[in-house]
Amino acid sequence: IVYQSNGELTERIDAANQLFLLTFRKNTSEAAEYVDFMLAASNSANYPIGWVNGNYGKGVLAFLKGQFEEALIAYDQAIFDAQKTDIDPMKIWSAKASVYLVTGRLDTAITLYQKAIVHFDSTNNYREGLRATNNLAVIYSRSDRYQRALEMYQQCYEIAQTLEDSI
Repeated sequence: IVYQSNGELTERIDAANQLFLLTFRKNTSEAAEYVDFMLAASNSANYPIGWVNGNYGKGVLAFLKGQFEEALIAYDQAIFDAQKTDIDPMKIWSAKASVYLVTGRLDTAITLYQKAIVHFDSTNNYREGLRATNNLAVIYSRSDRYQRALEMYQQCYEIAQTLEDSI
């Protein structure tokens, strides 16, 4: 309701971001509408947080469509814009690492995931750390580094137990 209201533009942008996060897995065309709104409205409102979230969303949608270079460009823009906010860009860096993972640029993906894990541990963001650790384990497994993959999966299990995450 806030997104469609005549209320404060920044509140509408933030609401559009929440709607994007709820819909991007189910309905990419609807999610794209939220991204377009976030970017256009953020330009009108000069709202850097909206730029970060809008470009992150643009990157997510490009990734889901297999448009990996476009995803990297959008993620880079989101990282750049994050410097103007208090948004932690490490989640975006981790998303960027996922592009490198699926495109076979494993050394770059490993480097980014390792930095993400250290960062997420230091900020107690264990949920994001779990994702990064799991993705790193996938890379090691695909690279036939099974012992290292097993170690990473064990770390995932321990983090998941701490989070009481049964999935």
